[in-house]
Amino acid sequence: MAVCGDRHIRPAKHPNSSIEPRILVIDDEEMVRNFVKFILENEHFEVRTGGDGHSGVDLFRRDALSLVILDWHMPGLSGESVIDRPIEIRPGVKVIVASAECPENVQGAFYGREVLRFIRKPFPIDDFVAAVKSALAA
Repeated sequence: MAVCGDRHIRPAKHPNSSIEPRILVIDDEEMVRNFVKFILENEHFEVRTGGDGHSGVDLFRRDALSLVILDWHMPGLSGESVIDRPIEIRPGVKVIVASAECPENVQGAFYGREVLRFIRKPFPIDDFVAAVKSALAA
């Protein structure tokens, strides 16, 4: 449980469940994956990580995950190639795309897809945590 001023804030629970949400972070940069995992675990989320699109999709198939945070530019299977797979496997899963790219350059690729949010890297930690909590509550 995180503390914000005098309030205690708990992460949103997975819909129709008593378990805390599990989040999958797919990013080819190990330092970014570890940093995001650290941030989210400090907020008491369970976090899985994948270093590329293939491993991320495999992890998603094997685990009950509530949210995918997906790097847009990765070698091999890019975010654009991966983005529809979690939704095909588990409709209703939430997807956040993270990229250093300008939003205008990638958001057109989201048209007709169930992308909940775009986060531009590098991101302020508080904004990132708020985006994740908002996505899980949506």
